[in-house]
Amino acid sequence: FDHPEFLAALKRTVAACEANGKVAGFLVGDVDDGCNKISQGFRAIAYGVDLWIYQQALRDGLTALRDS
Repeated sequence: FDHPEFLAALKRTVAACEANGKVAGFLVGDVDDGCNKISQGFRAIAYGVDLWIYQQALRDGLTALRDS
């Protein structure tokens, strides 16, 4: 996700949203990425997809069972 063409597309997306009175949104995987996207002009940030939450809960549960 650091390819110059992708980064240019992100800039065009934010610019198009701003020019049309829309809010640019992005799904981020961590806080640093979220902060980065906010600095790029994204204003709707989704953080913590269901699947990631379920994976973490499952990982925690399995670890607890193994350690008991």
